Amino acid sequence: MTWKIVMAKLQKLIRSEHFTPMEVQLALADAQARFGEDYLGCIVKQADALVNSEKRDSLGRAEILDSAEWKKYCDAETYAPLRRIDFDNPLLFASYHFYLLQNRIEFARPLATSSLVISFESYSEHLTNYLAALRDLMGDDHNNLMVQLCAYKDFAFHFDTFREDGSAYQSILTNDKLTEEQKQRNIDGWPTLAKMMPLYLDAFKHPYFRQKAEQFRDRKLSQKDLVTQLPYSPAAEMIRTLADKYPGKFLFIDFWGMSCGPCRAAIQQSKELRAEIAKRDDVKLIFIAEESTPDGSEAYKKYVAEWLAGEEAVCVTNAEFSRLQEMFEFNGIPHYETITPDGNRVCEDYRLRGYENFVEQFEKLKEKLLHNQ
Repeated sequence: MTWKIVMAKLQKLIRSEHFTPMEVQLALADAQARFGEDYLGCIVKQADALVNSEKRDSLGRAEILDSAEWKKYCDAETYAPLRRIDFDNPLLFASYHFYLLQNRIEFARPLATSSLVISFESYSEHLTNYLAALRDLMGDDHNNLMVQLCAYKDFAFHFDTFREDGSAYQSILTNDKLTEEQKQRNIDGWPTLAKMMPLYLDAFKHPYFRQKAEQFRDRKLSQKDLVTQLPYSPAAEMIRTLADKYPGKFLFIDFWGMSCGPCRAAIQQSKELRAEIAKRDDVKLIFIAEESTPDGSEAYKKYVAEWLAGEEAVCVTNAEFSRLQEMFEFNGIPHYETITPDGNRVCEDYRLRGYENFVEQFEKLKEKLLHNQ
């Protein structure tokens, strides 16, 4: 019914405003992107209402209140209204709502995967299942443009695992708990870039995505700088002000939002770990959230008081958050950035990507920066 109402009102507007053929196509694409974003947003709110989150012994606990209802949100058929959207239409990219739609799709519950075992078999199976889940979600029998875009982002996210075969091999070879046969089996089964790249390229049916993936690979392999300077802009000044507030410390910035379920899950599940990180004198965790006003909503204030009490929680307006997104080049949340004590941004290849194995990854980063001086 909602779809029919939107289409009827759009047709009325097209006639009254005398849209050109191109304006008609842009308007239809924009309406589809908005419809998909809002539908998925509705699903998120309804699913979140089924989860009771609470703190026990400084840890976040989650209890599903209605398991039968919850299963619906993990079923691709619940997302059947998305099939009204032409995900092969490149004009979708022109919509302001496209990146929000894409973000909602990437974190849709039918796409949720467990942690991967580092092996070629595991990662190739993950890619196969991920592509199939995306197609089911959108009701397509082929890898449409949205599927390929999500696969490209998956490729970029896992790229460092694929290319760090040298250091990985060394850690395997020096592991005295493994037999020589086990060491060789682990090395042979490692998901190297040479093995994984053809699988992703095969998923990219559109030449643009194939080209971007190859350019991404070449740029990453040739990149030597560990850090870059922040530009001179209001968004950068905000980050510099935070860095000045904590001299001598790295900043680990967590970009999150109240409407983002994965953001809140990461915050709640890392409560105990963050308490340990807070004891360190070399890093400070910063939480930046987007709200409609600088003070934040009552729900935001309540959440911060419960889950981020005593931590550096920064609330910014939609416009300020957009400027930060533009500067750091990200569209989905949660997103993490690492800033060095001298105010530089750690490059994408080396920045920390979350709270899992935080201390180990942070020590590796500091060692790399020390050796690069």
